Formats: sequence, C-alpha cells, structure tokens
Amino acid sequence: MRFRNPIFGIISFIAFGLLLQIFKETSWAIFVERLLEEAAHSLHIERAAMVATLSQVLLGGGLLWAALYFAFRVGKAERPIQPDPTIEIARAHTEAIRAQTEVLRVGPGKKQPDSNAFSLSPTVHCECYELLSSGAANTPGGKPTGLYRNFYYLAIGNALPDGRTIRRLRVTVSMVGEPVVTRLKSFHDGIGEIRHGEMVLAQLGSIVSDEMIGPYKGQIIAQDSDLSGYRHNVPLGYVSFEIESHSGKREFGLAGWPGEGLWPMSVIASADDILSMQLRAFVDLTDGKKPKVSVSQLR
Repeated sequence: MRFRNPIFGIISFIAFGLLLQIFKETSWAIFVERLLEEAAHSLHIERAAMVATLSQVLLGGGLLWAALYFAFRVGKAERPIQPDPTIEIARAHTEAIRAQTEVLRVGPGKKQPDSNAFSLSPTVHCECYELLSSGAANTPGGKPTGLYRNFYYLAIGNALPDGRTIRRLRVTVSMVGEPVVTRLKSFHDGIGEIRHGEMVLAQLGSIVSDEMIGPYKGQIIAQDSDLSGYRHNVPLGYVSFEIESHSGKREFGLAGWPGEGLWPMSVIASADDILSMQLRAFVDLTDGKKPKVSVSQLR
C-alpha cells in the first residue's frame, strides 16, 4: 500500500515512536538487549560500537532505498505510458455494449413524447341510421323495421404545435376485462392518423331505438337474429349501449331499464411518439328515448 498523504505519514512516524516506547517495556526488549550483548561479546567489540555501526548501516541503507525509490518515481513520471492493447480492446467493447443498451432503451434518435398532442370536442357526436331487415322478399335493399341505430362518436383532433401528423392512432374502450380497439370512421383495422387541422371520429358505442337521436345518415341492414331482440326490448323501454370492435363485432353492452343506469367507461387514445390521452366516458341511460353520453379528460 502506498501512502501519498503527508499527514498520514507524519501520523505513522508518531505512532511508530509510541510503539517503540511500548516495546522497550516488554520482555521482547530484554531479549533483544541480551542478544546484542551476546553478539558484541562473541565479536570482541563493545556493545555501543556495534550499535553505532548497525545504526550507520541501517541509515545508509534507508537513504539508498529512498534515493532509488525517488529516482524510480521520477523516471516513471517522465516516461510516457504505453497503452495496453488488451485493456483498450476491453474498454472499447464495454463502451459499445453501453451504447447499444442505450439505443435499445430509448431508440435511435427518438424524441421525447409530446404532451397535449390531442384536442377533444366538448360534445359527443351522434349519427342515426335506419335499420332494414334483410329477410324481406321482393324489397330492394331490405324492409324498414321502424328501428334506428344511433352511433356515438368521440371527435379527436391534432393539437401538435409543429404541424406534424399523428400516426397510428388507436382508441380503446374498456369497462371490465380486456380493452376493445374501437372503430375509427373512414379508417380500417382500428388504426388511423390525424393530419394537422383535422379530426377523427372514434366510435364509443351505439343504441338501437325507435326514435332518431342524431342526424339521419342513411340505412343499414341488420341481422334478423339481432332484430328479434330489439323488437322485444325497445317497446318495453329496455335500452342497451353496445360497444363494438373495429371489425363490427359486438364485444359487450351496457343495459338498463328507464330511470336507472349510469355507466362509466375508460377511453384511451394513443399514437406513435406522443403521450396518450386518457378519458372517462359516462353513459346515462336514465332517459330511454334519448340517452346521454359525456366525456371528461383525465390527462
């Protein structure tokens, strides 16, 4: 061990002196004294002369060791250090692993996600389609059923300040169980994009009623198996808010009798390289004729 601190060296010398004084009071000191006397007697010289000679030898040896050590340190400091190829290769390999790990963690050139990238319409948009029966004979396009499917949409806009397009937008709806990737109007597979200044309609759900709740948009054909249930429940005032996936498959429904039924749902809008928008949707089925759907933004 090398002691580079001069204060530590001074403390070491003081401690050595104290230990030497303690050593003189022990039986080992008496043993050393007798050993020196026996050696002086066998050499036929005085003990004091022998101690003086040994002191000169030890002092000269110490001075010689100090000179050699100082010369070695000076020569080593002036001599340029040659890099060890093995150490350099290991160091470069470690830096490469660290750089690769950083790329895998954040991605090459990836920007920090943008916050508040989405804008949200204050109201939920509703569109109405007349339901037609597919089993009507000699009726082009189907037979009117007196029922209407009202689709509720959430209007999501692009609020990025630099005019970039929001890409790979996806909206999920969930209440209990796995989130459902809902349909984006004018897009397929539940994936869309929003250019600057535009909005996308994300379907929250739909209600079948005997009244038009939203603006009339056209006609759609319903399956006869579904119509039998609507014809039984709607006249009784039993309404259902149906959530469908982007493929049009019914995933689950929120149902209730008139005067009851306030259902909360979790809605999340996400896209590439931006922070998601988390919403809470409330489906109020108190009024069976005109149910209300509202949305509040969490973050």
